Amino acid sequence: MEKSKLMMSLFIVFIMVLSTAGFIINQDNSGEQAVEYNGVVLKINEKGVYAETDFGKIHFDFLPENTEDIELNPLVVSRIKNTKMAYLTSEHNSTLSQAVGYAEYEIVNALGKRGVYLEAGFITETGKAKKITCSDATDFIPVLFFREGEVGIDVQGNCVMLSADSETGFLRIKDRLLYSVFGIME
Repeated sequence: MEKSKLMMSLFIVFIMVLSTAGFIINQDNSGEQAVEYNGVVLKINEKGVYAETDFGKIHFDFLPENTEDIELNPLVVSRIKNTKMAYLTSEHNSTLSQAVGYAEYEIVNALGKRGVYLEAGFITETGKAKKITCSDATDFIPVLFFREGEVGIDVQGNCVMLSADSETGFLRIKDRLLYSVFGIME
């Protein structure tokens, strides 16, 4: 009886030591967690989610599965992938302007890595920024219009409509768009 208790205790200690060693060996010293989505490794840390792409490191605020419910017209992705320039616009007096500004900033950084030049403005004249509306969109220069409304991403002519009803909604919209443009999601 004593011998079996000793063997069981040694077995448990052995398992615990191996578990701890495995944890230490597999732990990333940067404090990042890694998850895989559609064959792409995403790193998660206190600053957000990152993916290494052919165009460099891209930052996201949400994991892809947290944006899957957002409808995205496939024409949007092809419009953005096939352009060298785009306009960003929104309402300057929106109650969600801070989230829109952050989303625009992140899109400028990410698409800049793809070689897309972006110019921002507002849909009305402000005296501080260029007036940009959907009528400024062309076959070669789409307009990305951030507006309040039902969450979704659609295209009307050459104008990409990025609609959300909350600050979080605009961040999710931004991530959904970028995940698709960089081939992480369809």
